Amino acid sequence: MSEISKIIKLSEMKKEDADYCEECFAKIKADPDLFNELEICEKQYMAGYNPSKAAKRLTEKSGLHRYTVDLLVALYCCIRTLKLYEAHGYSEEMFAKTIAHTLRESLENCKAVYSVIGTFVFFAYNRHFRCERFALGRLHFEAVPLPFDYKDICKKGDMVLSCHIPASGPLLIEDVEEAFKLAYEFYGIKGPLVVVCSSWLLYPPHHDAVFPADSNIRRFYDLFDIVTQRETEFSAAGWRVFKTMDLDFNKFEQKTRMQKNLYKYLKDGNKMGSGYGILIRNYE
Repeated sequence: MSEISKIIKLSEMKKEDADYCEECFAKIKADPDLFNELEICEKQYMAGYNPSKAAKRLTEKSGLHRYTVDLLVALYCCIRTLKLYEAHGYSEEMFAKTIAHTLRESLENCKAVYSVIGTFVFFAYNRHFRCERFALGRLHFEAVPLPFDYKDICKKGDMVLSCHIPASGPLLIEDVEEAFKLAYEFYGIKGPLVVVCSSWLLYPPHHDAVFPADSNIRRFYDLFDIVTQRETEFSAAGWRVFKTMDLDFNKFEQKTRMQKNLYKYLKDGNKMGSGYGILIRNYE
């Protein structure tokens, strides 16, 4: 059993992935120089800094893939985060759903896109590790200041909840609504619940052209008032649909309705993008 064994178990990753992570960690732990670089990465990341130089050194010295190194750093960070959860009285189950399962999903995406056991979105999880983002039902939430005035309801700087959508199954509206209620209770909110979301799922041009008419994603979009939008690169979201960073459209799978619609949308010369939406719920 290594220091990261419990985290790996909580993640419920596949045995072959778990075994490889343990093997790579053992290699680093056996070399004082490598382990020192790992600890530098952990300290810098947990303090909110990008440990890119230390991670690069660890990658070069260990001979491991950079995405594998990033995953090992994330798993090692989880040791301290689990202790923070315990200190705050948060359950191990919440830790598993918020962080461990998220890392497993990230690993599975990395295997699908790059055929590497690792993660290529390392810095998407810094708030998870610092106990600033939590899984509550189907969604993840964190408290953020609202960047603008919204009608006569909210003022710029008011603390609201930002929701994030993990790729963990269907986005059923009943599950989304239940997540909003759980967040309302968890954060002890008084008055209306204000939720914001920035996502490629909220980009207006995608609504009719990409999302199937009867899809859960379109229903999710329809919950929000979209206040801003911007174009983004394909890599910002396209890999989630096609599981590739390759921009050769002829290599894109066209099995699902989403894949077929997005393929046509891109072939017609359209750009992907992201929208920022807001919704209000009153529970009192």
